[in-house]
Amino acid sequence: MRSVLLSLLFFAFPLNVFAINKCESNGGVAYSEMPCTNGKSQQLREPAPPDNATAAKALLTQQALTLKHLEKERLKREEREEKIQQQASRHAEKMQKKCAGLALKKKWAEEDANKASRKSAAKTKRKSLRAQEKYALECKN
Repeated sequence: MRSVLLSLLFFAFPLNVFAINKCESNGGVAYSEMPCTNGKSQQLREPAPPDNATAAKALLTQQALTLKHLEKERLKREEREEKIQQQASRHAEKMQKKCAGLALKKKWAEEDANKASRKSAAKTKRKSLRAQEKYALECKN
């Protein structure tokens, strides 16, 4: 749709509308969009780009390549960071699960120590104490 409108616009205006004519008559110079009626006519053309335009194009090309390179590096860095974040998340989840298991063992050992008979009380208290120490060592950092 857009190209159809542009082509209609292009054909609606003749190309010489955009031309600039230099008219010399009676020793004076006049610039006009219309061709000269009398006198000498010279149609002006767009000047060629200066030599530094090629240098500017080369610089632009180099900057585009640098931009692509930097974009690739950024994407790689983001992928590495995301991978590290996922590993840290998995590790934290694993530690949380381990601590939950140790807390449960500690709770059971304390219950066993409270319900133990006189004969096995020392053994169950020692077991309870060790479960508490293991929980503190692993999960109370």
